[in-house]
Amino acid sequence: MGSGPGDPGQLTMAALRAMNLADVLLVGAGVAPQVLALARKDAPRDTAPDDPRAAAACVRDHADAGRHVVWLRPGDGFRESPWNAVAAALADAPWPCEVLPGITTRP
Repeated sequence: MGSGPGDPGQLTMAALRAMNLADVLLVGAGVAPQVLALARKDAPRDTAPDDPRAAAACVRDHADAGRHVVWLRPGDGFRESPWNAVAAALADAPWPCEVLPGITTRP
C-alpha cells in the first residue's frame, strides 16, 4: 500500500480497511508515523526489506502462514517500480495479492 507523501487524512477507505484487518504490517523506511497510528494497534510491525525480492519473500512467508499482510511503503503503489517487482514475484501465489492506493502523490 502506498503511504504518501501526503496528508494521512487522504488515505483511501480500502487502505484504512486493509491496515485495520492486517495480522502483520511490513513497514518500509519513510512511512509516516501518522499513517501507522491509523493501523490496527495490536498488529506486529516488522521492518520491510528494501530489496523487492526479499520483500516479496517476507510477504510470502507471512501469507503462507495464514496471516493477512499489509506492506506499507512511501510513494504511490501504482507508480513506484518496487511495487511492480514485488507484485510480479507474488503473481503465482495461492492467495490474493493486490496493490492498494493509499495517499496520492498529487493533491
